[in-house]
Amino acid sequence: MNRLTRIVAKSRWLQRFPPTVRSRLVKALSFVPTGKVTLRDSWRAFSDWRLERALRKFGYYTRLIFYQKDLRQPLTPVRARIPIEVTQATELDVTAMMDLRPDQSDTLFFARLRSGARCFLAKVDGKIIGHNWITSTELDDGLLVFLPNPGDVYCFDAYVEDKFRGNGIHGELLNRMLREAQRSGSKVAYTCVDSSNVDSRKLHLRSGWREIGTQLIFFQ
Repeated sequence: MNRLTRIVAKSRWLQRFPPTVRSRLVKALSFVPTGKVTLRDSWRAFSDWRLERALRKFGYYTRLIFYQKDLRQPLTPVRARIPIEVTQATELDVTAMMDLRPDQSDTLFFARLRSGARCFLAKVDGKIIGHNWITSTELDDGLLVFLPNPGDVYCFDAYVEDKFRGNGIHGELLNRMLREAQRSGSKVAYTCVDSSNVDSRKLHLRSGWREIGTQLIFFQ
């Protein structure tokens, strides 16, 4: 969520409108180009979002953007706008993680942890309010298969609770995760972002990730 979107979302003026109108306006403002996201990027993101909505009745559509980051370069520490505690998840955390992600399966989380993937948790007052996953082993997440070379890591499935979004929590969580990967000897990180997720795209571009390709996905 960019600064303009945060200001408008919290304004009294916006509260006069029905919830559906408010959510559409806030969504539209997220496509305003800022930082390293150009007008062309914003237009493509908006177009993808509209196409995704139009095709929803026929099946699932998305355009994934793939990013790469050189972990041999120094990483500047990033801090969220609110204090968070960052820990690595164990199997004992899965029940609490399911409270955050009831749309997911605890079997999936257990399988990821047992395969060697690591999950970094963001906590506020001891409660899990966000997570991000990273792996250096082969991963099949249903849409993509990650086949790493030595020194490669793949970052995936980042999530922050709705009411905490816009506070830079994903940015700090991702940064802390990558610095830990550096200390473990990783050389290159990869990730992918849904093209309509403008906030995540802006975060990765500001953090020095490089776009390396796209892939269209549609299935019924």
